[in-house]
Amino acid sequence: MHFKGVTLMLDCGLDIAQILKFLPLPLVSSTRLNKLQNWTPDKGTSQVDVENEIKMCGGNVFVDGCIEFCIPEVGMADISQVDAIVISNHMTMLALPYITEYFGFKGVIYCTEPTLQMGRQYMEELVKYLERNPKNKVCSKWKTESILKNLPPLIKDAIRPTAWKKFYTMHEINSCLSRVQLVGFNERKDIFGALTLIACSAGYCIGSCNWVLKSGFEKSCLSNNPSKPCFILHFKGVTLMLDCGLDIAQILKFLPLPLVSSTRLNKLQNWTPDKGTSPVDVENEIKMCGGNVFLDGCIEFCIPEVGMADISQVDAIVISNHMTMLALPYITEYFGFKGVIYCTEPTLQMGRQYMEELVKYLERNPKNKVCSKWKTESILKNLPPLIKDAIRPTAWKKFYTMHEINSCLSRVQLVGFNERKDIFGALTLIACSAGYCIGSCNWVLKSGFEKICYVAGTSTLTTHPKPMDQSPLKNSDILILSCLTQTPTANPDTMIGEFCVNAAVTIKNGGNVLVPCYPSGITYDLFECLSGHLDICGLSTIPMYFLSPVSDSALAYSNIFAEWLSSGKQSRVYLPEPPFPHAELVTLGRLRNFTNIHDGLQNDFKTPCIVFCGHPSLRMGDVVHFLELWGKNSSNTIILTEPDFPYLDALAPYQPLNMRVCYCPIDTNLSFAQANKLIKELRPGHLVVAESYTQPPVSLPHKTELVIEWTYKRGDVLSLPIKRQYETVEINPELAASLDPVEVKPGSFISMVTASLVIKDNKYVLEQGITDIKVEESEDGSIIHLSNDDTLIQVESDSTHIICEGEEAVRIKLRDTLLKCLHNL
Repeated sequence: MHFKGVTLMLDCGLDIAQILKFLPLPLVSSTRLNKLQNWTPDKGTSQVDVENEIKMCGGNVFVDGCIEFCIPEVGMADISQVDAIVISNHMTMLALPYITEYFGFKGVIYCTEPTLQMGRQYMEELVKYLERNPKNKVCSKWKTESILKNLPPLIKDAIRPTAWKKFYTMHEINSCLSRVQLVGFNERKDIFGALTLIACSAGYCIGSCNWVLKSGFEKSCLSNNPSKPCFILHFKGVTLMLDCGLDIAQILKFLPLPLVSSTRLNKLQNWTPDKGTSPVDVENEIKMCGGNVFLDGCIEFCIPEVGMADISQVDAIVISNHMTMLALPYITEYFGFKGVIYCTEPTLQMGRQYMEELVKYLERNPKNKVCSKWKTESILKNLPPLIKDAIRPTAWKKFYTMHEINSCLSRVQLVGFNERKDIFGALTLIACSAGYCIGSCNWVLKSGFEKICYVAGTSTLTTHPKPMDQSPLKNSDILILSCLTQTPTANPDTMIGEFCVNAAVTIKNGGNVLVPCYPSGITYDLFECLSGHLDICGLSTIPMYFLSPVSDSALAYSNIFAEWLSSGKQSRVYLPEPPFPHAELVTLGRLRNFTNIHDGLQNDFKTPCIVFCGHPSLRMGDVVHFLELWGKNSSNTIILTEPDFPYLDALAPYQPLNMRVCYCPIDTNLSFAQANKLIKELRPGHLVVAESYTQPPVSLPHKTELVIEWTYKRGDVLSLPIKRQYETVEINPELAASLDPVEVKPGSFISMVTASLVIKDNKYVLEQGITDIKVEESEDGSIIHLSNDDTLIQVESDSTHIICEGEEAVRIKLRDTLLKCLHNL
């Protein structure tokens, strides 16, 4: 098969049925076979013509000699030009040693490991059968066309007998199979950047596969949550992972991990099923709490659907911001990733903080019991809805360790805004400011003639990060859009205002305020806005506490990354003043940070107060302790600002809860109106968005404006309409120097070029081809002498001869080239 400049051989089967024309090879001498009479022709053929080659046996005729095999019709193609052979199963590879050892094949062979091993067994079996009782006599006279046409039908219908060959040897088998490269199901193999090969299970025999050959651009979605994206992108022979988000909301199905032993949680009753499931089936894995059911065991996390791709074949991972990288250690440490990771320095440091915070929360009160029985499909379908709707629970994993975090992040290569990174000469990556958080970026992927933009975690609002840079994103061939707002009806400015008002009202009434939060991001804005509002309300003396295992580094890094901030924040650095007000709040003692409640907090704790602590899921961290401590007092308030978790589900294990609940979700990601406006401004050729973005939210079906007007979902593989039409070709300097351009019009020159196109490392270069040509005129025509290849070409009026003392492959190549020229003439 010839496609996009690549020549592939699809399978290499051997038509072994032709050996039925030969007599059997007995293990021990057979009197019956030895006494067979020679076949006597009726007419047209003398017995001398076929000597003793054909015997009469059982009323039929058979060839009595060395068994030969009917190989594929290799004369139709120049095997030395075949780039690769793909094998479907062990039954379609028996002619392989003929192709690789007899006809100058120089490429590579792809098959699965079972196919390789079983194919080797079949080949070796045939060799040993033939070696047990070898017949050295090769029967060839009967193949002459004048004789063959007069032979009996059983032999007469032989297919191309003159091309039959003796079987190969063990040495040739080993030499052939040493060229095989093994592939797994769904693994991708790049062919010169032009094609991608994918093997998928065929179900015929062990290791059998069908082959998918793809060119162009392809995207796979590995995440069910468009706000925690993870994509695999295949283009120009490069495989990229776009972000590596962790859908952490699934941990709401677990009971909280208290900092100190909780009598209430310890006394929870086991869940008793109504029907279909025996209590023994789930043992003590499911508990009743607050009118709901929860898993009582080690918290596990829903990782991206890595089974869709061979992670070891991913060349690079690009990270947009610290919120879309929490699954990274799973990918790099569990699934054989060998590539490089690109992100900005703030993303690296803040992502490390988020990972370390989760590890330390889980290590404080570890649960060693892993709940697994409930995941059985027969049990899961009978469980209550809160657990029943779990996404792929059998693929959930325990959280990674500090060692795995350090190992993972050691592979990161830092990039700056508008810095270019080359990927194997095929693509250029460019990070440009996204405006969502410190160091957040959108990615531009460029080849010589194509442009793909990936926009995830983007904000056009004026907050503390550097503003979004739109100009690099304009006029792309494809725009992939993800991470739109999770709260489309909530305006961030309004929500911050409500947050400040509710906090101040609670403090005035003598209550305490609990704010579950992440260690950075919007938390910096909450410190700034709330402190200013308290000043206006005359509550400047109210202490604010910030509890997180990484609180020190979270506050410090915000003041270090000045160049990644908005111009207003940057200008403060040159005064010199800290870019964020929380630095001054810490100096004045109004904001106090601790790693946990046992880190001296008891010596400095005053009420009423405002406590910022993690984790926003309410399943781990110091927030669990404060909910148990303050939850029974109606004077206190919990204000939930993070949109990642449905607040009613997050609060479910704490019911009945007397403290006041305020839900003020603050999501600065693009709203649907902003996204639609941005799309019109960027003018992409094609737009790719999540399926959920093309229809109104389930809770607001009448809000038709909350959609992208211009889809994908987890598990989708999309072949996108981007066509590779052009490539940049360089000319070798020596070849360029030999050209003699002719001016055809002012400023324009033209020259004929004869050269070889060399493709290597995704670079296309024209190099000098045959340069040693000598032409001599003769009476009948011309003689072309190629001295370097020791070849003569005699061109006469009625014939052309190629006399080649070098490689046979050179002769065949010249023959094919001359034939094409003759056709054109």
